[in-house]
Amino acid sequence: MIHVTVRLPLDSFELDVSLDLNEPMTALFGPSGVGKTSLLETIAGLRQPAEGEIRIDEELLFSSRQRVWLPPELRRVGYVPQDALLFPHMSVRRNLGYGSRLVNRKDLQLSVVYSSRRINCAMGGGAFS
Repeated sequence: MIHVTVRLPLDSFELDVSLDLNEPMTALFGPSGVGKTSLLETIAGLRQPAEGEIRIDEELLFSSRQRVWLPPELRRVGYVPQDALLFPHMSVRRNLGYGSRLVNRKDLQLSVVYSSRRINCAMGGGAFS
């Protein structure tokens, strides 16, 4: 399980996210500018939030309260950036699963989080505000 509760100030708004993801892979999608990439970069350790906590299973990756910051290379996080040319011959499912032993499993569970607005948007087990 991935647990994320973070506040990240950005140029035009503040990303304030609280979500728990229970599936082995998650797709995050929505319109441009709602904070999807910033959230993924925060989970991957490429951005440090102002406050909050990020945890994968029992492993604490970030905690502003406990002053914990695990560097990106030590996190068990795969990140597929926004790039239509990444693997154009593969489906979205196979692109998300590339490099994973789960990619060929027919019973693969995928959590989908959709964010359409910066304020008060929730779906797929997570909430964005």
